[in-house]
Amino acid sequence: MQDLARLRSMSHPLSPEVVKGSNAILVDPERQAAAVRSNDPSGKIRGGESVEDAVKTAFASGLLEISEIAFDTGRRYAVLSFSFSCGMLCGHSGTVVFEKVKDRWKRSKRRCNFSISRASLNPKIPLVLSHG
Repeated sequence: MQDLARLRSMSHPLSPEVVKGSNAILVDPERQAAAVRSNDPSGKIRGGESVEDAVKTAFASGLLEISEIAFDTGRRYAVLSFSFSCGMLCGHSGTVVFEKVKDRWKRSKRRCNFSISRASLNPKIPLVLSHG
């Protein structure tokens, strides 16, 4: 798992089949980061938009990035990091640990490095995944 930092910085293109049948959209990460900046809720609120509308717009243009998966040497644990960004004070990130139990991967109760700066992610808004 010592390679997690290196794996977090790697990027691999994803094919459309990865998100087929889901509420996710593959995007160009640089273009989407520009959309996130332009839809930052703090600027929208300063411009007179309601908090609810500004946050809704920010969530809709948010960007989810997921790291490579790192395994321990015994391949009993798997770890990945994620980041959802929807503005300067709008986002959520963390590291998720999975444990192999009876040949199945289950999310571990172990949690680490979680941060949040938003209330919740609206499931009706498409999830935007980076690919590049």
